[in-house]
Amino acid sequence: MEEEDECEGHFKFENDPDEEGEEDEAARGTGPAVTLSNATTRDIFIAFDDTETVMRTNSRQKGVGIGAHVGGGANLKFNVGAANQEVHVVKGKEHTVPVHTSWSVPLVDPKVRGGRAGRLHDQIAVRLYYKSKGQKKEIGDGWVLAPNNGIIISEAKPRKFRVEQAVSKRWWKGFNAWLARGPPKADKHPHRNMEMFDTCDVCGVTIED
Repeated sequence: MEEEDECEGHFKFENDPDEEGEEDEAARGTGPAVTLSNATTRDIFIAFDDTETVMRTNSRQKGVGIGAHVGGGANLKFNVGAANQEVHVVKGKEHTVPVHTSWSVPLVDPKVRGGRAGRLHDQIAVRLYYKSKGQKKEIGDGWVLAPNNGIIISEAKPRKFRVEQAVSKRWWKGFNAWLARGPPKADKHPHRNMEMFDTCDVCGVTIED
C-alpha cells in the first residue's frame, strides 16, 4: 500500500498593520502578486481558481445645467450619472515553480481604470501539486491567500510537506520570499547552510556570492 502524503500548514493569512498596501505597490509600478518559494526536492505546481473581474462598459454620463439665483445671477450645475459595469470570469491558470526557486505570479489589479477590468475579490484560492510516478498529486486541501502574500513549501522528509506564510512585504525592508513568518521567524532557503563554491546536489546551483 502506498504511503499517504502528509501536509502541515503553519500560518494565518492576515495582514500586518505595517504591511505594504496595494496602492503603495502600484505607485512603484509593481502591482499585487502572490509568491511561492519551493524548498522541496521536486517541482511544485500552483493552480489558481477562476477570478471574477468587473469592467466598466461605458463612461459616466455628465450633464451641465444652469440655475438662477433669486437675487439675480446664475450658477452651473453638474450631474454625473452611474457607469454600467459587467462581471467577467478569468480562467485560472497553473504555474510551475522549479525546485529551489521562488516565483512571483502577478494578479489582476483591483482598480477599474478606463477599459481595463479590475479584480472583484481580495481572496485568491490556490491549490498546490507535485508529480509522483507521472501522476499529479495535491498537497493539502487548497489555500486561500490575499494579494502580496507569499508562501513557502518545504519537505521535511519525502512527501511530508510543510506550507508556511512568508513575512509581509515592507517597503523599507524589501521582501525576503524565504523568510517564514512564524512564530518564530525562520530562514527556509534551501541553500542557507551552504558555503562559497558549494554545489547543491538537488538543483545543481553553485554558490558564488
